[in-house]
Amino acid sequence: MTAAPPAPTHEQSGPRVPRSVRWYRRISVKLALGLGLAMFSIQFFAFILIIETYSPDYDLWDTVRGGASEPYAEYLSTRLRMDEAGYWVPTDEAETVVETFLGPGETFVWLSPDKRVRAAGKTALDYLEIGDEWPLCDSREYCGVSLAGDRRGGSTWTPLGIEGHHIGTFVLVWFDDPKIAARLSQQRAQSELISRIIASAIVATLTSALLVSLVTRRLSQLAADASTPLSENPENVDLPGPFAVSGDDEIARLATALNTMRGRIEQLVGRLEDRDRQRREWIAQVSHDLRTPLTALSACLERAMERYSNDGKPHDRGLIEAIQVARQDGQRLQTLVDDLFELARLDAGEKLVAEPVPPGELVRQTVRGLRPLAEARNLKLTADVAPSLPTVRADGRRLMRALENMLRNAIHFAKARVVLSVYVDEGMLKFEVSDDGPGLPVKAGIVRLGQSDSAAKRPDSAGLGLIVTRRVATAHGGKLDGRNLPEGGAAVWIQIPIEEHT
Repeated sequence: MTAAPPAPTHEQSGPRVPRSVRWYRRISVKLALGLGLAMFSIQFFAFILIIETYSPDYDLWDTVRGGASEPYAEYLSTRLRMDEAGYWVPTDEAETVVETFLGPGETFVWLSPDKRVRAAGKTALDYLEIGDEWPLCDSREYCGVSLAGDRRGGSTWTPLGIEGHHIGTFVLVWFDDPKIAARLSQQRAQSELISRIIASAIVATLTSALLVSLVTRRLSQLAADASTPLSENPENVDLPGPFAVSGDDEIARLATALNTMRGRIEQLVGRLEDRDRQRREWIAQVSHDLRTPLTALSACLERAMERYSNDGKPHDRGLIEAIQVARQDGQRLQTLVDDLFELARLDAGEKLVAEPVPPGELVRQTVRGLRPLAEARNLKLTADVAPSLPTVRADGRRLMRALENMLRNAIHFAKARVVLSVYVDEGMLKFEVSDDGPGLPVKAGIVRLGQSDSAAKRPDSAGLGLIVTRRVATAHGGKLDGRNLPEGGAAVWIQIPIEEHT
């Protein structure tokens, strides 16, 4: 026979953090990419059509060189020498530098004031000689040039002077080379294509971003409304919404669906709150009804124990031990009922009875009340009260109940000692119970209060008592926490704010 699989266990974990949607799965990104691609294609081809239709047909050679001679002329203006004929000409070093920076198909000519060639680049000297007259036109921006061998080209020139006297003219010359012209035309076409792509991408990006913003704005508003943080107080259920519904599209239907789901959740929460209220009232009533017979039962057991102990007659030892066990079980049951009743009152929102409470006296009184229980287990129970503690406003009865629960839990697991101490820690009043027992259970690196992995389970209200202790600390604006001690054992404490009594 096959054994049944074990039932699944549900471990309490923290709130689930919603995973962020990966960027390539987001609707806004997909819309932006789609619209951007469409807008880019339309605008790119539109730019090409407009430019090809309305751009003038011009000659690269006639436009790109205008004014290009000026930087070279400025460079040569401080690097001149006097030749054998008494004319100012560039130095040999300056000519070499100029030729180095000239582009393909370019050369230069240096003219004297009478427009005769006094210096020239190596390429120019293939078609003219020093002393030849140069046909300098009136336009300094562009001049056509015809040289020997039907070599044609263009030029641009810049005059130079010293103290107002014209000393010469620098002429930048380029020849009409079909290969160079084709290469320049190709470079210009490539630069124009890159410019069109960049312009199209910019316009497409801005346009698609605007369209996506308009389309997803309502979705973003829905997401923002739906992700409104909830109140940290578990008693308050502040559901997001209601959500605005406008239009008759998919987004409006989504908002309607969210409002419908919100209404169902509100109905469910209302039912749960009603059931929880009934449960609290039932627990409070049952625990209250149990206290009377338990008190009577405890009193009967006490009288029976006194009767058999004080009449001086020999009795059945087994009967006496049974009465003692019944007394202990009655006390444990009384503690359990008291914890249950206190928890029901706290759940019902019963307000604290604030009064001036001296922390030291509260600790000493709690230790005195539970010392017999500790001595019965051969434990040393002590109180450690820091000096000069302030008197605080708190519910003394409930604080004592919380301390008793912590002490009972420590007494059950301790080996030799239990210490209840009180002191001020980081502006908070701290009640701490430490023992030398096996320590608190740890799971996934986190101390689990109210849980035990040891074989010895508490037969009384340890788990419920710590729940009551936590509720008492929370009601005072504090918290319950604990840790394992390095030397062995555990420390459990509650911290409450200090509100000094005046």
